[in-house]
Amino acid sequence: MTVTESEPVAAPVTEPKSDWWKRRYTFTGTAVGLLFVLLSMTPSLLPRGPLFQGIVSGAAGAIGYSLGVFAVWLIRFMRSRPTSPSAPRWAWLVLVIVGAIELVSGVWYFHYWQKHVRDLMGVPQLQWFNYLQAAALSVIVLFTFVEIGQLVGRLVRFLVRQLNRVAPPRVSVVVVIALLIAMNIAIINGIVVRGAMSVMNKTFSKVNNEVDQNRPAPSTPLRSGGPGSLVSW
Repeated sequence: MTVTESEPVAAPVTEPKSDWWKRRYTFTGTAVGLLFVLLSMTPSLLPRGPLFQGIVSGAAGAIGYSLGVFAVWLIRFMRSRPTSPSAPRWAWLVLVIVGAIELVSGVWYFHYWQKHVRDLMGVPQLQWFNYLQAAALSVIVLFTFVEIGQLVGRLVRFLVRQLNRVAPPRVSVVVVIALLIAMNIAIINGIVVRGAMSVMNKTFSKVNNEVDQNRPAPSTPLRSGGPGSLVSW
């Protein structure tokens, strides 16, 4: 009887886990979302308070992120690729550095633009803590919407898997996305928009009815409530 030595069994090679952020969010979505946050700080005709600016920046960032994710998925879908290569760590590092510089510049320009708009409108200037309030609220709104989008993505994948049993994969994807878009539009138009408009109308109607006794009537006929105006002061 001969004894043969068994060959050593190689240990399975385990790939290192990627960073939590890279596993949770996409590079393109983050980059486009950051761009939309910067665009949300551009000047408007009316001054913005911290509450309104926080909601606008957070919602804009979430919309940008979803558009970036959808663009990558659409390109992958048209090329029949199940996955796309993830961005390397150095790309994330560049994005973080450039994004931080752009955000600081955007906040500075936002302060400059808002100062001039508020001077023209005769509105008190923002305080330093108002910027912190807007930033905190925008982060909460942004991540809330993005997490909701993650849940919607899981729902889409689940429905596609169920529909694949009776239809081709590409048909399943198109049908599920079309149904979800139609449902979201119906819900937003029927519930969110009407409810939000009703609340805003009730809130701002009370403010519009308030009259500051210390503010004199306009002296120019070019302003509402001035000489010859059809609206009384």
